[in-house]
Amino acid sequence: MEDGTLYGPLHSQQGVDLYTKTIADIKAAGGCIECGGNVIQRPGFFVEPTLVSGLAHDSDLVTSENFVPITYLLKTSSLDEAIGMNNEVKQGLSSSLFTKDVSRVFKWLGDRKSVV
Repeated sequence: MEDGTLYGPLHSQQGVDLYTKTIADIKAAGGCIECGGNVIQRPGFFVEPTLVSGLAHDSDLVTSENFVPITYLLKTSSLDEAIGMNNEVKQGLSSSLFTKDVSRVFKWLGDRKSVV
C-alpha cells in the first residue's frame, strides 16, 4: 500500500458488488448514509468506508456480517441496552462504544461478547 493509506481495496469485484447491493438495500430500508457509500473510480476494488444511521438494531442489514466496510450507528437509552444489542449479534466480530464516562468503558469491556 502507498504511504498514508489507511484502508486498502476489497478482495474482488464480487466484494464491490456486495458493497453496492448493501448500500442500495440500506437506502431502500430507510437508512441514512452519513458518510461514504460510493465506489471509488480507480483501478482496483476500492470503496469508501461507510457510516450508516437510521436502521433498527435487529434489522438483517445491521446484524449480518458481509465483510465490506460499513458500520452502523445505533443510539441506545442505556449502557445495558447497548450491551444487550451488541450481544444479540451472531458474529460478534467487533463493536464500539462512544461515551464520556470511562467507568462505562470497563462495564462494556466486561459484559460484551464481541471479540474486538
